[in-house]
Amino acid sequence: MPYGLVERAARAELTSLELSVQTSAAAAAVVSVARQLDKARGAASAAAAARELRLALAALRTSPDTPPTDPEIAALFEAFR
Repeated sequence: MPYGLVERAARAELTSLELSVQTSAAAAAVVSVARQLDKARGAASAAAAARELRLALAALRTSPDTPPTDPEIAALFEAFR
């Protein structure tokens, strides 16, 4: 099954971050949400998937030593401390 445009871009970004869907649940979740965005029907479902993808990728890009700047992501980090 060929990858959609968003899934291909997400996989490329994960590769640049040296993350694998086979070893990282967060990376696998990013791919899953990207796949949902590729298949989204309607503006509301596409917007929801895009928001989740943005947050997930931002969280993966944030180094543990660097505090996140997005308030939503900061709240997620605090929730898991």
